[in-house]
Amino acid sequence: MLSAADFIGPWSRGRFNEIKDLDWDIAPLPKKKLATSPIYIGGMAIFAGTKHPEEAWRFVKYLTSREAQQIWRGTDSLAPPGFL
Repeated sequence: MLSAADFIGPWSRGRFNEIKDLDWDIAPLPKKKLATSPIYIGGMAIFAGTKHPEEAWRFVKYLTSREAQQIWRGTDSLAPPGFL
């Protein structure tokens, strides 16, 4: 058995899925008395000068909806909050 560990981000899922015969998984970080979680903070922003502020706001609201989070969770992109 061979094993290795690396502290990577959810953006690596796609690359790992492309490697045939790579058996990989996600493990929790070591803890003392209480577990903690690393936080990746990405951002969404709407340009102040956009010609379509209402559409942009609806899009941001959709991206943070339960429906979009479920779709996002199935992709090889960043994991949505609460995925792990």
